[in-house]
Amino acid sequence: MNDPLSELDRRLEALERQNRALKRWGGAALACAVALGLTSMASTVCKTVWAERFVLQDASGRDRARLTAYETGGVPKLALLDEQGENVVTLGVSDDGAAYLELRGKDGPVRSHLVVSAEGRTTLAPAAGDTLVRATR
Repeated sequence: MNDPLSELDRRLEALERQNRALKRWGGAALACAVALGLTSMASTVCKTVWAERFVLQDASGRDRARLTAYETGGVPKLALLDEQGENVVTLGVSDDGAAYLELRGKDGPVRSHLVVSAEGRTTLAPAAGDTLVRATR
């Protein structure tokens, strides 16, 4: 007859072998999952957002900047706004394709065309009908 204690020892050893095997397979599966997760994090994907208008708001919910091609008929324009929502600085492209910089002063907005020469020199030239008070290079 078989000894009940030796039978119990044999069954216990079999369970321990099975437990070790499960731990090894589980550890290997966990290592593969971590490796796949790290690999997917390493590959950077450029996310593109398409829109006609972006509005930046402050903590109070007031508009502080607008990047738009909606109100301008498709021509890009970036406007920085004061607390009342008025344009303070505007950078855009005029109808003739020239870049302009518009600054609001005490007497209202002053628009100047930003001119870049072939040599890379930049100057501000007054827009048609405006007089440039101060030119910088």
